[in-house]
Amino acid sequence: MHSGKKKIVFEVPIEPMGQGRGRAVAFLGKARIYVPDKTRKWQDKFLLMSSRYMPPGPLRGAVGIDAQFYFRRPQRLNKKKDPETKVPHEGRPDIDNCLKIVLDSIHPWFEKSDAQVQTVSMSKWYAEKEKLPRVQITIWEIENEHQGSNNS
Repeated sequence: MHSGKKKIVFEVPIEPMGQGRGRAVAFLGKARIYVPDKTRKWQDKFLLMSSRYMPPGPLRGAVGIDAQFYFRRPQRLNKKKDPETKVPHEGRPDIDNCLKIVLDSIHPWFEKSDAQVQTVSMSKWYAEKEKLPRVQITIWEIENEHQGSNNS
């Protein structure tokens, strides 16, 4: 699954969040789209906290990503009868928006853009008891089957 040239694995101790909707405002007769402050601040914090894992050069070509989102466990799941292990998270934010905010945060890592992402696996959980919220990411470059096939 994770065969490839580069593989980056990291964890950021941050409460997962979904990508906020861009807002349109009129400025000098033209529509401008801006990112909500809460989204921008989360992206800046995530990029800063993950920067030590940034590859020395941009990720080139197709990449795969595995994203695990661990949310703070609510009080209703902290009773003695509740499992110590992670518990599936159902509900908002939508998982695709959780991935989108991460990808938009680390856009400098990509040669072109997050459109290079070809394969995705992801899941949402409430964190284990006594553990903090976090985002775990694995990114790998996907080998191009056609690379090196021209022996001219």
